[in-house]
Amino acid sequence: SLVLRRWCNFDKGMEFRCFVTCNTIIAISQRDYTQPYPFLEREKTAIRRDIMEFFEEIIRPNFPAEVTRPTNNDDDVVQEYVFDCYIDRKRQVWLMDFNVWGSQTDPLLFEWSELVTMGHDRNAAVREVTEEKPNDEAARGTANTCVLTSTPLPEIRIVSGNEDIRCDPLASCRVPIDAMDLTSDSFQKFMSTCKQES
Repeated sequence: SLVLRRWCNFDKGMEFRCFVTCNTIIAISQRDYTQPYPFLEREKTAIRRDIMEFFEEIIRPNFPAEVTRPTNNDDDVVQEYVFDCYIDRKRQVWLMDFNVWGSQTDPLLFEWSELVTMGHDRNAAVREVTEEKPNDEAARGTANTCVLTSTPLPEIRIVSGNEDIRCDPLASCRVPIDAMDLTSDSFQKFMSTCKQES
């Protein structure tokens, strides 16, 4: 099947990738890390608030409130995923895409080792909460579910200066547009043009 998206002229500085584990956002990264966006530094708190409100109101209700984990393995597995969103000039947040949790998805300004550690820490907090009262009937009913009594704020990383810039992994696959124009007729013409004295 063919899936088409409506084209929009996005401000690349307002695209973000969010990492979710235990039905909670644990990290937010700016998507375009190839250039600085100094204005984001003063907007960071508002951006995180807008994304978290969007997540709580729109995305989270569409997933189970409590994510069952297997009981036959010490390494509990919880529901994890990644989503991309965009914030427009009116502060409205738009869902752009869902991605899998794992190395297939670019962690952008994070490293996957960091995200995995964050996820383990969050899961450990869940385990501590649900195992506080093992003899309680209600506690036994939720002992294998993903429940948090409080949610720490997710870490947000942005490109606010030149020191934060990272190399675009696709840059090595690109050529100048004028080189593309030269090859529009034939490769032989391109080579003869390159041999001409400038």
